[in-house]
Amino acid sequence: MLSALRTVDQKQVILLREDGLEMAEALRTQAREDRIVCEVCAQPVLVRAGMERTWHFAHRTREHCPKAQESMELIECRALLYGWLRVRFPDAVHLEKVLPGLPRPVDCWVDRPGKPPLAWWLVTAGLKPEVRGQLAHGFAEAGALTHYVFLAKMLTPDPDLNCGFILGTTERGLMRPSSYGELYGGLSQSLHYLDGATRRLTTCRGLIPAHPPQGFSAYLQEHPLEEVRILPSTGEFVHPGEAEGLKALLEAARQKEAQRQDALRAARQAEKDRAARLAAKAALVSKWEPLAPPPPQTTALSLAPVLPTPPPPAVIPIEPTYTCRICGCQTRDWVVRYGNTGQCKCRACSR
Repeated sequence: MLSALRTVDQKQVILLREDGLEMAEALRTQAREDRIVCEVCAQPVLVRAGMERTWHFAHRTREHCPKAQESMELIECRALLYGWLRVRFPDAVHLEKVLPGLPRPVDCWVDRPGKPPLAWWLVTAGLKPEVRGQLAHGFAEAGALTHYVFLAKMLTPDPDLNCGFILGTTERGLMRPSSYGELYGGLSQSLHYLDGATRRLTTCRGLIPAHPPQGFSAYLQEHPLEEVRILPSTGEFVHPGEAEGLKALLEAARQKEAQRQDALRAARQAEKDRAARLAAKAALVSKWEPLAPPPPQTTALSLAPVLPTPPPPAVIPIEPTYTCRICGCQTRDWVVRYGNTGQCKCRACSR
């Protein structure tokens, strides 16, 4: 554990390497005099401030105290996370805060006046459903926005899936939506893994089932924790480039929506102008004057050339039949007709 209680003034004391060896020696002296005790079980503690391991308080006897059972990996990650938060919330961050109903103290806690507090809970192994239920209920009662951070050893790659991971029931149950999901195809589920040895934070963004129920694909973001920023409104981890990328994406979406709205306004204005022109044209025509008939439609027949009408055929008169006076034959081919005697001289006899 990193914090303990000073019995003289009942104040919390914190042991961090960043605070220097002088502070550690002062705490060591007080601990030897039994003036520093565990905040949970009230047993005297020792100061461990060596050269190799993370500085921490240790119980003199490992009794049934949840803080006495904490692993060095957990303490190492907690110290790293607390140091990172102390830079961003100098006067508001609390270490190992005790909340009723939780199996152990909260790793890091930030109070915000007028806003929900922020909580960070480090997960070292799989949690039973009833423990997850205790955590959810306890944080809900406190009204805290909670961020679960897994130890890096729990991140298990899927050998059958490129950029895929095998997630246990605890990880699947503690996935949380991210404000930066739009950067990853609108897939907002995220998980965070912290490595205390390398001081690096790995975040799986856009988690989506690939080999259900355990195989998930994800976009991986990994950076030193000191390069990671924090979203003030929610306390979410923000990797380098994510804030700028989301800003550019939202600006592009805003411009696209603005163009769409401009096009809609232009279309509506054009329709209004057309209606106004039609109304003005209709006003020029008297309501008592019938509308002019529409112009005749032009067809292929109307475009054909007009030919002159041919004259009527000539009427050829038919000659009457007479009897030739010379040859006695009846013929119409006569040359001389003799009055009304019915006789004639045919053309053949006239030669």
